[in-house]
Amino acid sequence: MAEQTDGLLALEEDLLSWYLGDPDSSVRPGDLRADSFVLIGDLGPERPFALDYRNSHEDPEIVYMTESGAWRVVASGVAEFLQALGIRVSDDGDH
Repeated sequence: MAEQTDGLLALEEDLLSWYLGDPDSSVRPGDLRADSFVLIGDLGPERPFALDYRNSHEDPEIVYMTESGAWRVVASGVAEFLQALGIRVSDDGDH
């Protein structure tokens, strides 16, 4: 997904601005910072989701782009995301 993240960052300024979004107090975080995210997949056309490292380099939030173009937090960290998916990871790393 690093290739997709790099590709996104290489877009023309107006298109990149659309993808990064705008801060929005009603939908946290609303936007992404160009220096603090990695795309990890998509839910369909123009519906990417990403790791957002702006608040933590050790445990990033998982965010996705809503249909309105705002970025929304779906999990406060990787452990919460895995739990929501029904994936159990023990302390020693076994599944």
